[in-house]
Amino acid sequence: PRGADTLFLFLKLEVSMPNWVSNIVHCYDEHVETLLLLRDFSNIVPCPENPLNPPEEWCLNHWGTKWNAVHFRLTIGHHRKGTYVQFDTAWAHPQAVITALSRRFPRRHFCVSYADEETGRNCGRYLMKGGILRKDGDFPAGSPAAYELAFEHRPHKRIEYVPCTDGYRRRPREESDQLESLLIELGMI
Repeated sequence: PRGADTLFLFLKLEVSMPNWVSNIVHCYDEHVETLLLLRDFSNIVPCPENPLNPPEEWCLNHWGTKWNAVHFRLTIGHHRKGTYVQFDTAWAHPQAVITALSRRFPRRHFCVSYADEETGRNCGRYLMKGGILRKDGDFPAGSPAAYELAFEHRPHKRIEYVPCTDGYRRRPREESDQLESLLIELGMI
């Protein structure tokens, strides 16, 4: 019962939400079973102490990211991209996991790209074989190439930006909302 003598305590919980990084991994011979290992990074780099629930610090040190893959999707036979997986990770791209996977399957070529949800920042593309980077490309933050890669990962974000002489600038919110409404009305998104 609620009354004058009842004391309510409210606790404020602070939760640090990560920036999500979108990751796309192609295996040139389209070996689906290899790509499916990325559903759970423990399949590739297992935690010896607690394989079902590895501690966050261990994940950062061994996977390069705070948590395991989330929002995992497998696409087979895309008309332009072929077979690939796409998944999100917290705060960073899991290059250590990709390196370990590449070492396990040394004859396979892995083409990898990643893009932070902060459009045009923390993104790149590389090719790896046998655990060795064959071609590395971190894109400078804010560069046109960084924005284009970000739009490959999150096509719906392109509507929020407009090209300008030095790359892209964010559209005013009202303009972005109007454009989005028009595209929805036309059945384009």
